[in-house]
Amino acid sequence: MTDKRIVLTTAGSEDEARKLARALVERKLAACVNIVPRIVSIYRWQEELEESSEWLLLIKTTEAAFGRVQRAIEELHAYDLP
Repeated sequence: MTDKRIVLTTAGSEDEARKLARALVERKLAACVNIVPRIVSIYRWQEELEESSEWLLLIKTTEAAFGRVQRAIEELHAYDLP
């Protein structure tokens, strides 16, 4: 078993995705973050069906750092529920 983890989150813009990725790597919470541009997300928000273009972040981290990654995403992210 490995202690490596991949954490997924999305951002509403390329600028926000880059900001999140840079912060996670600068804080040494992630070894690498890949940004996949312009995915389409279909989801329910406040009882309405929504469709948005987003940027997918693939965050490469460790099991030990996962909680700190989660807190950093919650701190830095523009979404109410990242």
